[in-house]
Amino acid sequence: MQGVSQNPGEHQGLRYAPGLDGVRALAVFAVVAYHIGTTSSADVLRGGYLGVDVFFVLSGYLITSLLVVEAQRNGSISIKNFYIRRARRLLPALFALLLVVTAVGAFWLPGQAAQLKGDVLASLGYFQNWWLIIQSSSYFGTAGDRPPMLTHLWSLAVEEQYYLVWPLVLIFFAKIRAARPVMLFFVLAGVAASTYVGLRLFVPFADPSRVYYGTDTRALAPLLGAALAIAVRPWLHRTRLPGGTRRALDTLGVIALLGLAGIAASLGDQDDRLYQGGFLVIAALAAVVVGVAGHPDTGLGRALGTQPLRYLGERSYAIYLWHWPVCLVTRPGVDVPVTGWANGALRVGIAIVLAEISYQLIEKPIRRHGFIATLRRPRPAKAAARHPAAVPSGGHPTVEPAVGRASVPSVRPAAIGRPPRPAQRRPRAPLIRTAVLTIVLIGGGTWAGLGLTSAAEQPVAGGPIDTGPEQTLGPLPGTTGTEAGPVTSAPPHVSLPLGSRVAFFGDSQGDGLLRNQPTDLGNYIDAVDATIEGCGILLGRMESRSGERRNLTSSCGNWRSTWVDRVHQYDPDLSVIMIGAWDVFDIIVDGTGERVPFGSPKWDQIFNDALDQAISALRGGKQPVALALLPCYRPVEANKGRGAGYWPERGEDDRTRHVNDLLRAAADSYRSGVYTLEPPGVFCTDESIAQDLSYRWDGIHFARKGAALYFQTILPHILDPASSQ
Repeated sequence: MQGVSQNPGEHQGLRYAPGLDGVRALAVFAVVAYHIGTTSSADVLRGGYLGVDVFFVLSGYLITSLLVVEAQRNGSISIKNFYIRRARRLLPALFALLLVVTAVGAFWLPGQAAQLKGDVLASLGYFQNWWLIIQSSSYFGTAGDRPPMLTHLWSLAVEEQYYLVWPLVLIFFAKIRAARPVMLFFVLAGVAASTYVGLRLFVPFADPSRVYYGTDTRALAPLLGAALAIAVRPWLHRTRLPGGTRRALDTLGVIALLGLAGIAASLGDQDDRLYQGGFLVIAALAAVVVGVAGHPDTGLGRALGTQPLRYLGERSYAIYLWHWPVCLVTRPGVDVPVTGWANGALRVGIAIVLAEISYQLIEKPIRRHGFIATLRRPRPAKAAARHPAAVPSGGHPTVEPAVGRASVPSVRPAAIGRPPRPAQRRPRAPLIRTAVLTIVLIGGGTWAGLGLTSAAEQPVAGGPIDTGPEQTLGPLPGTTGTEAGPVTSAPPHVSLPLGSRVAFFGDSQGDGLLRNQPTDLGNYIDAVDATIEGCGILLGRMESRSGERRNLTSSCGNWRSTWVDRVHQYDPDLSVIMIGAWDVFDIIVDGTGERVPFGSPKWDQIFNDALDQAISALRGGKQPVALALLPCYRPVEANKGRGAGYWPERGEDDRTRHVNDLLRAAADSYRSGVYTLEPPGVFCTDESIAQDLSYRWDGIHFARKGAALYFQTILPHILDPASSQ
């Protein structure tokens, strides 16, 4: 490449930079803190996701440096050797993680089994990010339910896809002998193109997971790291810098690091600014930090290269792999009784222990000896050439000579004339360790895979699933019991016989109700879930005063046709419309942007029109329809931006009462066949129950106790009075 000097005297190679271990440590710390928050309904470093962008920049920087130096020294880039090095670096720890997670899904968390079958294959093929996009799996719905255990591997997929293409680009540059400015131009053009694609794909009010996961939208960060390597040529770094230059670099690096810290503390993962240029800003700041910390003579590099940052940086890959599954099985108050900072410490401690085991027993041995090299007896003269130095995990990679290009080892004069030493056998310990590891990975993988396949075939409800004590209904009273609280009106009985099929339509409230249903509900009705998660009957854009937003038109535009299909599919004896979570907000009309205030005459007309469409969709077969009135909601502020979110307007009882008035009026407008169902009154009259998360895990969606209470309240109004005795 003309872009890098061809003067042999300048081929100094790449020095290990301890400061980059510190960069890795800070990046993985940010990601772990962020995920501790998202899996515990706590606001912990809300912008810690940027640690992944730092990893992307660092990968682009190091890989480009390694390949450019290889091209300089050898006149070519060996794709084969590059992929072998990447495989030795990444695959062993990944295989171990997938083995353990597969076993957990097969034998402990069967609700994860069906999802894991596809996720494991996608992770092995390094296309997990696109698999999540195809599955419409949101990155941001992590409260309440247990998210998929391999979601975090999306970032490894982005990196591996980059590794697949970028060496070919560099080989092309080498063949045409591209000058450094030309290389920089094309790389920065790639950064601009990736940024543009992200801007075009981002839709305000909609789930931004497509932009978050996409290789096309996230390529800007590794490309910016590559541009940094081409620009500063770290293989030519001087050991000592002039004092003024060093101070200027340190100042620039500290400012960039503080900028990243400020973003990590303040910019949420669904903030519009993140998708409207924020990723580019983060990558640029990360590039500055990497460039300064990677120089051997900067104060920032020396500071970041101290312990324990170096220790954590060397194990950052393993910590990243293990922390997410650990977070998902140690959720405070759900999986373990430990809460608060103690829970955070527990999670971090377990992740570091697992990472240390992986690093010492799996990563280091295989990185040092190769997958099967420890099973061979090496030839004395070529051992060094066949097993070049490994890439340091946290700093610059050392240059690895290509196969067939090893230099001839020097011979000391004193050794001339001495008989050659006999070839020494490789110690037995690495051989045994490799054999055991091979047996464990193959045998354990087969065992866990068979168990996962079996578990995935079992019908298991999804989440959010309450893991508390199971609830039963027992004998039903003829009227609502005292625990359910007073009923404001006594709606007419639908009078269904026992065993009648009742289908629940509406948003995720009905979904959660049926997922956590009492164990003996089947003794009374055949309950069918026909809900659409996140979709009521209103369309348009919703915006809460908490800043949370949702575009219901883009997410739920086909709700009516879906209802029609499902009512024909299930042919229920009664259809229950259970809405409310999205029906207490102002409506921002698509196209015009007009804001229609909640409760205004125009808002009421929009709601009534949508309700008429809902009722008509379900009465095609003249089956009765029941309108489930809204309970008093008590949303939890800690859920803001996660899972069901906060949306504080839901907790305003005047709003739910107004919607209930409209529901009652709609039912009254029909001569027959449309009824109302009153919710448990205690959700409005007894705050100790209304705010008890064992009844509704987020103040909106039913847990097991709440589901039992709800069915105890409504079943006497659904069943024939003689059936409920």
